[in-house]
Amino acid sequence: MSDYSLNVSWSQTGPSDSIRINVSVKLESSNSQTKGKIYIGLFQDTVFMESKNGEENPPHVFRGGSMEISDLSLPTIVGNTETFELVLAPLSDLEDASLYAAAVLYDEMGSYEQAARSTSHTSLPTHLATDFDQSFSIYPNPSQNAVYHNLNTDIQVNIMDYTGKSHYEGIWKKSSALSAKLEPGIYLVQVALDGHVRIQRLLIYP
Repeated sequence: MSDYSLNVSWSQTGPSDSIRINVSVKLESSNSQTKGKIYIGLFQDTVFMESKNGEENPPHVFRGGSMEISDLSLPTIVGNTETFELVLAPLSDLEDASLYAAAVLYDEMGSYEQAARSTSHTSLPTHLATDFDQSFSIYPNPSQNAVYHNLNTDIQVNIMDYTGKSHYEGIWKKSSALSAKLEPGIYLVQVALDGHVRIQRLLIYP
């Protein structure tokens, strides 16, 4: 049993904002430690691709974090908590799915103390997620080549990556393939319908 408990969470306000991982270390029972080391990482539940070693849809893929935060001040009074934050750059190639943060705590001599992970959730902010709508869809999705939309009209479309950078803006004709040539990655396809913005994710694979 460890003398410490960990609580790990992460958040991102918008797709172009930094990712913040917060770790709380609580002293549960008395000891003489005052310093420690911690490793903090952000992981993706599943990456929908074939990895370089031939593995399809590899799970628990490391997406960023610290190799080590050393000389960490640990709580010295039972019940007290020390909190640490790690800030990561935005990720522009996220899937629909889940990320989680994890942390591993060691004492100053390098002995394992405790580990914990956050719950999994999407990085997509709530205000954006509510604009996804089944009245507008893209097919096939994921796609490697031609992509179509389901609407019976030409539409003005803006295709962005998760940093907010636009990769195509123009008219997407009904019953026609998208004319944009997109590199493999994850995109947000935005259209205006009936005075409301509708957004769908689009995965282009190699």
